[in-house]
Amino acid sequence: MGYISDVSSYKFGIYYDVVDGYKDLRGNHPDVINENDEKAVQINNAAEKTPERVKQAQQDAVAPKQGVLNAVSDSLGPEARKALRESLKEHRLPKTEFLLGHGYFARAGGLASSTFAEKQIFHVQRPVVKMPDRIHKYPMEGTDIYHVKGQPSYPSGHANQASWITACLAMMLPEMGSQILDRGAISGESRVILGVHAPLDVIAGRMSGQAAAADRWNDPHMREALTQAGAELRAELEWRTGKSIEQLAAENPKSAKDSVSH
Repeated sequence: MGYISDVSSYKFGIYYDVVDGYKDLRGNHPDVINENDEKAVQINNAAEKTPERVKQAQQDAVAPKQGVLNAVSDSLGPEARKALRESLKEHRLPKTEFLLGHGYFARAGGLASSTFAEKQIFHVQRPVVKMPDRIHKYPMEGTDIYHVKGQPSYPSGHANQASWITACLAMMLPEMGSQILDRGAISGESRVILGVHAPLDVIAGRMSGQAAAADRWNDPHMREALTQAGAELRAELEWRTGKSIEQLAAENPKSAKDSVSH
C-alpha cells in the first residue's frame, strides 16, 4: 500500500530544503565549519574516558540493521522496556513492527527520508576520513562499524532514522514522549563519539527526521496506521506489566541517559 507521505512534502520529494543551510555555511562561514570539525574531535577524543558510553555508541551503530525500535526501548523504563523487547521477540506487535521495526525496511521510513540523495548532493567527508590522525577509532568486535567511512557524512542517516522513529513512537506513547525523544538524541550523539559524523551532520539528520515524521503524521492514512499501532502497543505493554501507561511513565527515569542499557 502506498502513502502520500512516501514522498517528501518538500521540493524534489526529498528533504534537501530542510538541511540546505550547510551550503551557506560551507561557502560563507568557514569558521563555523572549522568549529564543527573541532567539536567532532573533542567529543570523539573525550569518549576514551567513558568506555560504557562508547559501548552504547557501538550498539547504536548497528541498531538500524537490527532494529532501532528495540534499541530505543531503553527510554521506556525497566518494566516497559522488558515488555516491549519480549513482545517484539515474540512478534506480538505486527502493526508496530511493520511501521517502525525491521531496520531499514521499516514502512514508516522509506527512500524520501533515507538521506541518501542529500548525502550525494553535499558530499561532505566524515571526520574519520577528513581528520584520520585526530579521530580515535573504537572498533566493535565482530562488526565493522567503520565501513561507512567511504560514504558522505551530511546529513547523518543514523540520526535521521532515530529521530523519525522516536518521534512516531512518542506520538504513540505521549506520556513517555520526552524520554523517547531524548533517546533519539542520544543515538545521534553516538555517531559523533565514534568519529563517523560531526555535530552538524547529526543536527541535519534530526531536522530531516523530524520533517519526515511530520509528513507521516500529516498523511491521514499513515496517521491512522500509526494510531492503530499505538493502540496495539499500549494494550500490549499494559497487559504484560499489569500497569497503565501513565503508571509506567511515572516510574521512568528523569533522563533517558539514566536508562540506556550498556
